[in-house]
Amino acid sequence: MEVSVRFTLLVFWLCLSSFIYGFHISALNSPQSVIICPSTSSLPPLHHLLPSPPSFLPPCLDITTAQFGFITAAFTFGGLFGCLSSPAILPSLTIKRSLVLCALVSLLGGLVQSLAPGLWIMLFGRALTGFGAALGICVVPPALGLIAPEKIRGSVGVLHQLSIVTGILMAQLSGLYLSQPSTWRYIPFLSSLVCFVQLLLSPLVPSPDSPRITLSSSPKLSSRAIEEEGLLSEEEAEDDETRARRALAEEELVGIAAGGEKPMGVWEMLRDRDIRRGVLCCLGAMLLQQFSGINAVFFFSVSILTPLMPTNAPLIALYLTIFNFIMTFPAVYLVERLGRRTLLLGSIAGMGVASMCLGYGLNEGKNELSAVGVFAFVGSFAIGLGPVPFIIISELVPPPARSSLSSLSLLVNFVSNLAIGALFLPVRLALSSPKPTPEDPEQREGEGTVFYLFAGCLILGGLALGRGWRSG
Repeated sequence: MEVSVRFTLLVFWLCLSSFIYGFHISALNSPQSVIICPSTSSLPPLHHLLPSPPSFLPPCLDITTAQFGFITAAFTFGGLFGCLSSPAILPSLTIKRSLVLCALVSLLGGLVQSLAPGLWIMLFGRALTGFGAALGICVVPPALGLIAPEKIRGSVGVLHQLSIVTGILMAQLSGLYLSQPSTWRYIPFLSSLVCFVQLLLSPLVPSPDSPRITLSSSPKLSSRAIEEEGLLSEEEAEDDETRARRALAEEELVGIAAGGEKPMGVWEMLRDRDIRRGVLCCLGAMLLQQFSGINAVFFFSVSILTPLMPTNAPLIALYLTIFNFIMTFPAVYLVERLGRRTLLLGSIAGMGVASMCLGYGLNEGKNELSAVGVFAFVGSFAIGLGPVPFIIISELVPPPARSSLSSLSLLVNFVSNLAIGALFLPVRLALSSPKPTPEDPEQREGEGTVFYLFAGCLILGGLALGRGWRSG
């Protein structure tokens, strides 16, 4: 299928919001040691190429490690507030205006972080960025489903997750070169530059809202509107299937204009028995995305892979992120060939096996098996459980429910992320026992047992999704 340059530009513009979200997930990981005073790191490779920050800004912040943890968490809490606010904010705006608003808020949040003199301003900037980024990812998955032609809708939907992973990777690469007292402020500033580019491009992209269709009121543009906006090639515009979709979409638009379909609120959506199965499948997939243990695997990856790559220990997290980035590309191809359900369930099965291998390898001290488990887990996540939950938001429920479902799904994702972050270490400690050695007095045995719990969550979640999400 051929698509036009304007369609490509529109998808790129939409995915910039996903990139910004991913960038800020990882933006403060590398510079933590230099943000907290004092810092004794050596100068970075780019030190002489970049101007020093203004003299009125301190090179580091007079904060504790616990306070830095609050700064990191402020992004998630800002995102929670963004998800909670989105049903009230987004339905009254078009797609373009929604994302322009998100870009403005995220731009301001990045600038505030870049210029923060202390704890409270940094907290505010981080929360502001989380708010804008969360609003953006509430919009992007349904928007991609709205504009994408039928034959490539799944592949286009995967680009949302690919953009998030790209943002994480770019943040880690930026941190690798800029995590120094004189340059760490450029890291959040880079995200503001991306927001600024998105704002500059906004007048150039074709509007997904012509005729005026908001995210919550129509499944896709009519084919005539797509053709007028130049989103498809001439060959695709003349396709028989496209003409059939045009007639169907225009009939739906007539119903909307007559008041036949109204945006559904969250509670109305949850009470509707006709769509309950689709809603539960989307929410369950989002919940399982976090309860699979993906963040725990990244947490353990450094300790697991350091014995195998001792000279590259500081770069292990970066290597794993690059692997995650590379493994997201097969999903672009496979999602249309295998189907969403098959790809998701296959991904969950692979993660379950990898999680058990990882747990056994950790408990038995088999570093090679643990390393295989880490990479198999991340690879399986990247091709299915990572991108598919975002795609099905616009496919398992009717148009009026999509805006509310997108907001609620992201809220579930944020809350479950917080829950795993709070519970992981206590559960890990409870399932293991002390085994001190002269080399490591804090060593414990049985630390891999927690991954058996994650494997159980994956097995139960996969069975539930397979039963609830029927083929066709």
